Formats: sequence, structure tokens, C-alpha cells
Amino acid sequence: MEKKEILEQFKAINGETLLVNLPDGKSWVEIREQNGADDDLLSNRRRAESLMNFCDFISSITLRTNYTENGKLTPEDVASMPALMKYVILVNSRIHSLGKTIGFQYKWPEEVGGYIENYEEDLSQLVFNDYHNITDEEIIEKPLAIPFYDNLPTDGYYYITTSKGKELRYRPMDTKGEKYLIDNMVEGKKNDAIIARGLEFQDKGQWHKVATFASFSPKEMNEIRKDIQINDPEFTGNILIESSKGHQTYYNVMGSPGFFYPGEI
Repeated sequence: MEKKEILEQFKAINGETLLVNLPDGKSWVEIREQNGADDDLLSNRRRAESLMNFCDFISSITLRTNYTENGKLTPEDVASMPALMKYVILVNSRIHSLGKTIGFQYKWPEEVGGYIENYEEDLSQLVFNDYHNITDEEIIEKPLAIPFYDNLPTDGYYYITTSKGKELRYRPMDTKGEKYLIDNMVEGKKNDAIIARGLEFQDKGQWHKVATFASFSPKEMNEIRKDIQINDPEFTGNILIESSKGHQTYYNVMGSPGFFYPGEI
């Protein structure tokens, strides 16, 4: 079989492929177009309970990558991947397969009228064009875009020493951490975001999980939160929408049915 025929067969199966540079500044994935079989992966309720449906989906659409030594991404690889990298793949996949425009309805709160309006928004505002080469102008133009990692640790941990000498480390947010936040959403305690990153302290050369923050001063807690904000910024998936009457609010566009299934508003 000639090379041309092989390429034609590959394209027939995978559609157009897309190379996506990831926000660690060095990794990339090549993804295929989404197909009908992927709908079952995304909608699998049992896997969705642990957020693994998205990991299954990303694993399925990734054809090759330099993120792993074998050039593949298993669902477990995706689950342990820093969360911002996962989001960049998801948004780029949606744009690549289904287009950058998303349509949805939004009902404004009763206190401002309770009226319903239709919206069409551009998803490209959520991602930078090239995460290996982001310009200052683009950062200004896209304030709600998925952030990037300035210095992602090679051993999987960020290290911090508090003003009182406590030696700590924490992981970048991953799927396990996101699941923890969802499970504790009702109480929504201020320290959940720290616990979700697996904060540990060092004692006599050994690392131990932080089980209580009773021994941490307010200043130390502020130092930890500031370190996390700088090194592992959050992404909400929100965009800013405005009504015909001038009201504004943030809308979680990634949670909209139209993100993966256009037309299902």
C-alpha cells in the first residue's frame, strides 16, 4: 500500500488532526476529531462519578504526545495530569471538532427581570493560540483564558517554606483533587483547595499529610494560598455575558450541554 493511500485511510478514520501545545511550555498532544463513539465515553455516568469520563475521552482522541515516554496517554495518565493541561486539550478538541461558536440560553435572576435570552459565544477566548509562545498582547486580550504554568515541577511537587520554618509541599491540581472539591462542595470550606492539592509537611526527613491546620498561623495560611495562586492558578470555565438590558454575569460555558453536544440547549 502506497504512503498516499495509508494517509487517506488514516484521515478517513481520524479526520483532520490537530497539534496542541500544552501550558507547561514543553508538552504537546496530537488529537483527532471527535466521533460518535466518543459520546459514549463522555456520557458514561459511572465513570463520570470520578470524573474519569473526561480522562477516557482525552485518552481516546490523543494519537501521540511527548508527555509520556511511550507517546500515548492512558486515562490514568490524564487523571494525574495537571488540570490546566487537561482543560486546554478539552477546549481545543471542542473547537477543532465542533467549531468555536457555542450557543446556549440563560435565564437571568428574578431580581433583574427573570427573562431568558439566547447567546452565541466564541470559545477561542478560553485558550491562547500557542501555549509555548504566548504574547503579552494575547494575555491582555484574553483575561479569561486557561492560565499557564510558569514553572511546573519535574518531580510533581511544589515546595514552600513558611515564615515559621515549616517545610511543605503540594501537588498541582489534578482529577483526584477536582473530585475532592466536588465531593465537598456543599460545605465549601476555605481550606478545601489546599487539601485537594495534597499538602504535606516534612518532619525528620519524612513527608506526612497535613491533617489539620491548627498549628498554622494566619500569616502561614496566607503564604500557602499565595504560593498556590502563583504556581497553580485556577480555571473556572466562565465567560462574561451581557443581557440586552445591560446586566452582566459570568456563565460556566464548559458546563453547558452545548459544549460537547451543540444544539442540545
